[in-house]
Amino acid sequence: MKLFEDTFSYLEKGMKVRSLQQRIIAANIANIDTPHYKAKRLDFNKTLNNFLNNEVSNNGQEPKPIIYEDKKTVPGNDFNNVSLETEIVNLQKVAFHYQAMSKLLKNKFKIMKDIITEENK
Repeated sequence: MKLFEDTFSYLEKGMKVRSLQQRIIAANIANIDTPHYKAKRLDFNKTLNNFLNNEVSNNGQEPKPIIYEDKKTVPGNDFNNVSLETEIVNLQKVAFHYQAMSKLLKNKFKIMKDIITEENK
């Protein structure tokens, strides 16, 4: 059953990191009219690796996500570089990945249920 434990753990942490990514995108959208605000991005791969390799720190907190300022998007007159179109596209991508992981998790639970049901016959 180690295979299932690892899969559940990977999916759970992947969904947690995607959820963090959604919150960062929401914060970017909320600050679209804030002068000098720089859009933030979460490095999914590095953050997921941190979550997978570092269960919990000594003080009981999860590993820190890897967040950086977006330097690619050109700022407007108010020096704010949030693009609503970019944020919406990013949000859709993150939602798609989150939903895919959720479906995989649901399928794993179904397999576990089927195995348990079959063993009890």
